[in-house]
Amino acid sequence: MRIPRLHLVFAGAAACLTALAHSAPAALAQDTGWTIPSFDAQVEIQPDGRIHIVETIQADFDRLEKHGIYRDIPVRFGYDDAHERVYPVDVRSVTDRGGRAIPYTELDASPYLRLQIGDPDVTVSGLQTYVIDYTVQGALNAIAPDAEGALDAAAGHDELYWNIIGGEGWPVPVESVTVVVTAPRSGVRRATCFEGPPGSTETCASTLDAQAPRFSATGPLAAGDNFSVVVGFDKGMVPAPTPVLEARRGPGDFFKTSPLLLASSFLELVVGLGLVAMGWWRFGRDRRFIGLQYLDPDAPQETRPLGAGDQLVVEFQPPERMKPAQMGLLIDERADTLDITATIIDLGVRGYLKITDLGRGGLLEGFRHDWQLDRSAKPADDLAPYERTVLNGLFEGRDGTVKLSDLRNVYYEDLRKAQSELYESAVQAGWFPQNPETARTRWLVVGILLMVGGVGLSVALGVAAGATLLALPLVPIGFFTLLMSRSMGRRTAMGSEMLRRSLGFRQYVATAETERHKHNETHNVFAEYLPYAIVFGLVERWARAFKPIEIEQATGGWYVGQPGMAFNAATFSDGMSTFTGSVGSALPSTPSSSGSSGFGGGGFSGGGGGGGGGGSW
Repeated sequence: MRIPRLHLVFAGAAACLTALAHSAPAALAQDTGWTIPSFDAQVEIQPDGRIHIVETIQADFDRLEKHGIYRDIPVRFGYDDAHERVYPVDVRSVTDRGGRAIPYTELDASPYLRLQIGDPDVTVSGLQTYVIDYTVQGALNAIAPDAEGALDAAAGHDELYWNIIGGEGWPVPVESVTVVVTAPRSGVRRATCFEGPPGSTETCASTLDAQAPRFSATGPLAAGDNFSVVVGFDKGMVPAPTPVLEARRGPGDFFKTSPLLLASSFLELVVGLGLVAMGWWRFGRDRRFIGLQYLDPDAPQETRPLGAGDQLVVEFQPPERMKPAQMGLLIDERADTLDITATIIDLGVRGYLKITDLGRGGLLEGFRHDWQLDRSAKPADDLAPYERTVLNGLFEGRDGTVKLSDLRNVYYEDLRKAQSELYESAVQAGWFPQNPETARTRWLVVGILLMVGGVGLSVALGVAAGATLLALPLVPIGFFTLLMSRSMGRRTAMGSEMLRRSLGFRQYVATAETERHKHNETHNVFAEYLPYAIVFGLVERWARAFKPIEIEQATGGWYVGQPGMAFNAATFSDGMSTFTGSVGSALPSTPSSSGSSGFGGGGFSGGGGGGGGGGSW
């Protein structure tokens, strides 16, 4: 009698994380319908060794409505096993062609610095011009005299090897690319450039000038293409170039293990687990009456001690006229499809409907075992709300007859409503202080939030300060909370007493077989208690206690077996088991849905530093 909800929660959580992880690449993959008519870069090698870059990018959005573009500027590359090479970038301004400032936001999209350019509250169309002004430190390379391609065998040379457009490039064609590299003084001795897909060795147009070489693409660049320039110049033009290096961060950098961190992490884990356990101790354990005052809410009560049990006394009938579904809910604190199945059988026993076993269908029906339900003329005014919902939902929009297979993908809303009303009936009866499913869900959500938050905070603290251990305990605390959520449905003292009596009635159904058929002669015990046997999982044992003729007589008004099948305890219990399984799969089923997700990413930079691409938003 359980509702398998954990996998749904995890699936939902997993779906959310996957959507977040792939949302940006998907946007890139779909960023089409516009072009870049021209991309011009003015690169100035400054006397102090920095490079000053002014990019003028024309974007033609045509009739699309966009906020603007974004520009990805790489700020770090792998250097060796122990270091990364970083390029500190300082953005001076972003303007239009007339020099008017355009709003932009700097975002960390490691290994890129992303400039998101445009006003989030304003959209633009047609031809737009963006002028991006920024400086880069550590971009120049010192080439040793004995290096391959050295321009001076005695002194070597210095070099700018820069990807004007690199990495993943732009998602749309770039129709024209022009670049001018200006040196502090005359002394440029080599100039070349490369264009095409990442890794391409196809050269582009270049004009060597001792101080200001020029470069241009030989034609439009396709989406994703790179454009790199190489400028070699004499030593001494700028201070000796040295790369800006940062040590690569290994696991030890994220998991610092100082005594203070270890002690704090351990204390956090112990306190967190203790608080969850205290929460269960205070709010999850059942209440019970003290002494012999039963079913009086004002009688003395206590929280049930650990390991405490109650002496069961056999009950020969359902206590306080409790319905089968209510008893099932009280026993396991869950309203599930087994309880609803028992309700359908109970409605049949009480004359509200008839159940006919149609047997297995043919090929067109997928050889599925099916059943037919026929509603009687008996009014439903005296039924409990959840019983009316079950009954009316079965025949809604139908002429008093329905096949069980026809309820697939259409009954789930009625099922949820009936389950909710069943919970409400238990609360109104005073068996639970609140809906136990609500209590479990609250703790379940807290557990998931702690786990997800613990992972996110661990990563953030690890990157920022190597203090992963400070937040990592939130993950096991959250998992423990998630596990304990299953035990947070709490019975009142009244509910505990009714549970004790319900288990006493279950004992009767399970064991009291002698002389039972004599009681059936006067009270039709078999049919009346059959729904309870379904809730208890004791249908086969219950049926074996009666003679075949008694079962046939007891079910003659509401149950019709398969034609041509011998009617006995075995066939009847098999039929009930099959019906229970069929209801359990048909009623909760929901219409399937399908969707698609975009995927993007990957790529690599060109042969030099810098580069990066961009897109629109």
